[in-house]
Amino acid sequence: MKPNKNISLRNKDGERSKDCIGYEGLYKVSNMGRVKSLYRVIIKNDGVKQTIQPRILKQELKNKSKGKKSYARVCLCKEGTENNIAVHKLLQQAGIKLKKDL
Repeated sequence: MKPNKNISLRNKDGERSKDCIGYEGLYKVSNMGRVKSLYRVIIKNDGVKQTIQPRILKQELKNKSKGKKSYARVCLCKEGTENNIAVHKLLQQAGIKLKKDL
């Protein structure tokens, strides 16, 4: 799966999104392979409130070892913990089939 480079917040024709499992209310994944961070307010370790604006996450290819497949991954954060997760796994967990005509 190639990284999706379209970072416009506007939904594309036929695009449908579902919550990312384990990150409900924080992130959504679409049938076009895009992962969206949702609006929220967080409290940082020093007690300062920070507003997170909605955006489409940038995807990176990982596992570039010789002879191995590369998968598009995104970094999801929850309660101060960052996790790099393959986009195809988010799609699979949410029960979404990737739209073929990307």
